[in-house]
Amino acid sequence: MIGVMVPSVFAEIVYDEEQNFRIDLPNNLKSMDYSQFYHLFKFSENIEPYSPMLQITYGGTDDAMIGGSIKNESWEFQSYCDAKTYYGRDTSYTYRPYGYAYDLNCEEFKISEIKEWDVNDVHYKKITEDQVWKSEQQNEGFVNNVKSIRMHITSGIEFWNVGISYDLESLNSHPDLDNQITEILDSFEPVTCSENTLTTINLEGEKNPILKKRYQYFVTVINPVSDTVNYSIMGQNSTTYKIENHPNTEYSDSGLLSGNADSGTFSVNFEVYFRNISYNEGESFIKITNGCTQESFPINIWETEPILKEEISDVKEIKIIPSWVKNNAGWWAEGTIDDDSFVQGIQFLIKEGIIVVDSTSQGTEESKEIPTWIKNNAGWWADGTIDDNSFIQGIQFLVKEGIIQVN
Repeated sequence: MIGVMVPSVFAEIVYDEEQNFRIDLPNNLKSMDYSQFYHLFKFSENIEPYSPMLQITYGGTDDAMIGGSIKNESWEFQSYCDAKTYYGRDTSYTYRPYGYAYDLNCEEFKISEIKEWDVNDVHYKKITEDQVWKSEQQNEGFVNNVKSIRMHITSGIEFWNVGISYDLESLNSHPDLDNQITEILDSFEPVTCSENTLTTINLEGEKNPILKKRYQYFVTVINPVSDTVNYSIMGQNSTTYKIENHPNTEYSDSGLLSGNADSGTFSVNFEVYFRNISYNEGESFIKITNGCTQESFPINIWETEPILKEEISDVKEIKIIPSWVKNNAGWWAEGTIDDDSFVQGIQFLIKEGIIVVDSTSQGTEESKEIPTWIKNNAGWWADGTIDDNSFIQGIQFLVKEGIIQVN
């Protein structure tokens, strides 16, 4: 049939490692342009009145992880046609489609469809907009009924923008274009960089903080990808703090901490004062980010001392620890005693039931190498910088890794 575009056989899935996405492209869609920030595809055949182009951009959060950028919130769409005026000058968007000798201006637009959904902790928002574009040179005619489809995808700290637009007059010669573009967009798959990293983030500290009190939190990053750690605690802001029982959904405290990624593991700490003008009683989260890996640790904020108090820990029970064990930890941190002597003391605590851990999570492959951050924790515990519960977090890690065997 003349003028009917038969759907092309899809080629192999394209994977862009730098921009972290996969997409299944038809054979007639070719890469047109590429830069560090976007990837542009264009139909190889001429589709009148102008060929649609698919643009994919990827954004990380190197300097924007504090604040709204790390919120897994809906993206607010702004149309290209939504003109703004600065200093009396109209800054509405104009463009010149391939094959045209003049610029086009948007005359009118309307959103015809909005969809939002979540897949595996990734949030999608897709907007379809109908636009009318017209040239200032009236004799040149105008482009009518342009269909623009834009998708915004975010993992909370990474985001992708996927966009394509085409004149609906193209359907006169390529009636299956709509379906083909839908297939292309549906095949887009973000690849969160956390899927390709071995980074692990652990947080030690109070899980049930009380308003008007200060608490220390300790972050350990294993296999870090950057020298910085961002932390944010969900609370209130200036517009919500007077609302009684308002959920802690805003960013109240945040900061940037520095470590040493070359060491393979580093520990940093921060202090939080849970002000009653920045937090309401109830559930909250502490979010810790290193590179493109983010972990959310739930906490519960209380007005007064809660009946049940627990640490962010896998340790089941803690009894009074003999003072000689703390002495051993200090000597070990200073290098006075060796690793075996330290491990024997910890095994004694476990056997005597002073420390009760979950042996089902114990690693099966024994290793004698103890991470440096464990020794740092031991020194801090010995001199009183961190409490018993914070130190035992490190012990739980040794058990899980099989460095300490629980019989």
